[in-house]
Amino acid sequence: MVMRLLYRIVFLGASGGGIVVYSGRPIHLPGPFRIVSLFGPITTGGLWTSLVDALPFAALIIAFGTVFSVVDVRRVIAESSRVPVGRGVLTSIAIGIATYPALVTSARNIRAIQRLRRERGGLSVLPPLFERTIERAHTLGASMAARGFARTTRAPELNCAAPASWTTLVLTFPAEPIMLHGNPITVESLTLQLGDVVLLTGPTGSGKSSLLRALAGLHTHVDAGLLEGAISIGGVDRVTTPVADTASFLSFVPQRVRDSFVAGFVRDELQFGLTMQGMTRAEREVRIREVVDLLKCERLLDQRVETLSSGEAVLVAIGAALATRPTVLLLDEPFADLDAHQSQFVASTLATLATRLRMCLVIAEHREQFLASIATRRLEIGAGHSDDIAAVGSATAAQASVLSAERGRATPRVQLPHPITALTGPNGSGKTTRLFAMAQECGERAALIPESLSDFFCRPSVRSEADRSDKTAGALPGTTFAQFCRLSHTSANEADVIASRHPRDLSHGQQMALALSIGLAGQPDVLLIDEPTRGLDARCRDELITVLRETSHYSRITMATHDASFVTALGAVDGSLCASTSLVGVA
Repeated sequence: MVMRLLYRIVFLGASGGGIVVYSGRPIHLPGPFRIVSLFGPITTGGLWTSLVDALPFAALIIAFGTVFSVVDVRRVIAESSRVPVGRGVLTSIAIGIATYPALVTSARNIRAIQRLRRERGGLSVLPPLFERTIERAHTLGASMAARGFARTTRAPELNCAAPASWTTLVLTFPAEPIMLHGNPITVESLTLQLGDVVLLTGPTGSGKSSLLRALAGLHTHVDAGLLEGAISIGGVDRVTTPVADTASFLSFVPQRVRDSFVAGFVRDELQFGLTMQGMTRAEREVRIREVVDLLKCERLLDQRVETLSSGEAVLVAIGAALATRPTVLLLDEPFADLDAHQSQFVASTLATLATRLRMCLVIAEHREQFLASIATRRLEIGAGHSDDIAAVGSATAAQASVLSAERGRATPRVQLPHPITALTGPNGSGKTTRLFAMAQECGERAALIPESLSDFFCRPSVRSEADRSDKTAGALPGTTFAQFCRLSHTSANEADVIASRHPRDLSHGQQMALALSIGLAGQPDVLLIDEPTRGLDARCRDELITVLRETSHYSRITMATHDASFVTALGAVDGSLCASTSLVGVA
């Protein structure tokens, strides 16, 4: 109502009967805007008419707000999605409702991060917020389709004996193919059998996530991607078969699982795909019980998805994918947010799915030690070949033994000018909460690199982010971008191409390298990092160790991480948290 009142006052005034409040003459704009007039006479009658005109819209907003606060509309939409009419409208409403809570959280996070980055406030928060909203809506729509929303009634019959295969693939974006060392990335032909566990490896930004999205049917014109080559899923053409029609056959767990959550509560999230398959409530309860017993996550059932820790969110996303009993399961960096105990548990669960249920698994992962004993094939993106691990099992076992021995060996403590503190502990113990509390305590003396990097960037290209960082930090021009190239191992041939990309189009490992470079540019007194090795390959991790040791000469570093081997190699002090630890008393 206030907005309507202001609109009437600014455009042609609020004239009418009653007492004249302001008698100024309207200002008529020239040229193509001559139909617009600003200000003008204002009367009490005109003001009253404006309020009355706005009343129906205000009542409608209040009515919808009341309904949404009492009824879980997302659950109603999921139940009604089986109706063959109005699915487009239902999809739009579902995306809007599911996006709103994340939008509010993003607005808060973006503003807090911009203050730490010494960015100006006000309207500068809007561009990254709009970008984040579009990104979230796109991801959510893809997640709904991949789980069977709006599936056709004549879905093709899929062949479980031929889970997946592809000929040589080239994944392309508008300007150029996905590049590695200046060369287009191709993925060699491969045919998967039931029970296969394929480990996707390769440098940061080499295209592992893009391959998984292509297999899931999400690398389409929507994100301006092109696909050269053929993919078969269950014996049908991936390109011509709607994503929703393969939902019960193939499940996909993306890297940023929070953006893919459709429902408001964990229980509803687990059964969303089952609802799309038309199962009865009793059938859905049986499937949910199977998943809960398998993943031991019953305590999470009645929680809101927004309250989950990063590791808990990954478990819920895996559970939602397994509930439909897929033949093919795609996982993108599933161990990145899991602590060591949960990682071992999930790895053993995946091994059970492959050996006993003959499920076909394709997993992109940098923390290979958790998959060394269960992977049957290894496909290195950019290497141009795949290895049958079963044929070289003795070598794999030897490597696993070396890793185990290295983890158990006492490593000499590295003497650093400022000791680096690593906050470790189980998922949900409060590591991220502690980092944000420290950032608020330290104010502008601190640089915070959050887990959700989508809320960190506010410029349209890598180059503009780097230039802005140099300016706000008072560093020499090119400092931030040079640091980014160093951390991400970006060659001179790739630099110009990557510099023109939007930060959101980078891989997660490249985003982490850029965020770290921005945080380091101002040489902060305190550097706080949430999961610094997430998405980084071994070479980038080694480079990060060197950079953090150099940074410790002038900055106190605290990081939250599950990567025990990285903590050991860095020589960091372990400031572990347990699930019952009070955050107030943690030093």
